[in-house]
Amino acid sequence: MTPEEEKNETDAVQTPPEEPKQAANPEPPQQMDPPPKDEKSRSRPVKVYLTVMFCVALLLLMISFVMQQRNHLALQDLNQSISVSQDVADLQMENQKLQYELKEKEDQAEDLQAQLEKAEKQAQALEWLRRIEAAVRTAQARQLPSVVDFCAPGPVHRCIHAVCHQIEDHAQRAGLSVRFAATWVIDGDEAVMEQLHLDQNEKELIEHSIVQMELERGLDRNAAIADMRYTFIEALVKACVVKPHESKERLRSVRADRILTGKYTAIPIFIGVMLLIFWLTFEVIGQGLSDLLALGIRAYQQR
Repeated sequence: MTPEEEKNETDAVQTPPEEPKQAANPEPPQQMDPPPKDEKSRSRPVKVYLTVMFCVALLLLMISFVMQQRNHLALQDLNQSISVSQDVADLQMENQKLQYELKEKEDQAEDLQAQLEKAEKQAQALEWLRRIEAAVRTAQARQLPSVVDFCAPGPVHRCIHAVCHQIEDHAQRAGLSVRFAATWVIDGDEAVMEQLHLDQNEKELIEHSIVQMELERGLDRNAAIADMRYTFIEALVKACVVKPHESKERLRSVRADRILTGKYTAIPIFIGVMLLIFWLTFEVIGQGLSDLLALGIRAYQQR
């Protein structure tokens, strides 16, 4: 190729093609073409990423809210349990305090009971001393008792008083006590009746009173009078005689004897005690002693 041809080709390559001239009437602007498909495909992952991030953020917020609520409930439960445990501790301390106070009160009550028993014994001793002094003064002054009616209200009481009214003048003339004479008349004492000098009508009236007493009392005249006397004596002894109380050791011994020597418990308890002694002798104590004795014999033989 000649140099001229090469120059022409170079000019043709470097010279740009001429642009066509615009027409006199410009054409309306054409609409922009939609972006290419590769740009849409690039923007779609961004939207998906943002959506996923929003959902994740929302989920995290919900989880954090739920966890906060659970923590709040757990904190409330913990505070409540702490308060309950503190209340329990306070109650335990209060219980211990009350038990200590109760023990002190029981000790004070025991002391007061002992003092009360001592005061009652002293008062009883003073009362007995007063009665003894009154009895001594009465015996020294030769005073008769002011109360002579020792029978309780009932058939015997009515019969004695009826006979007293019937023989009162006779007893005074004979120099006898009215009640003494009436009692022996009811008993049927012939010597007293002879001293009273009763006529037949008075004897019949007295006999009617005695028969009525026997019917109402259900006893004969002698038994009724004796029962009246013994009833008065028992009431007097019950009011005056104080028997010593049995000690706790005595009561405990009686209960133990009732069990150990009972009709149905004595033999089983005896058999159980014998078995226990046998077991202790041949198992617990005897076995150890026999082993120790055998060990000593073997040691002696080895020497």
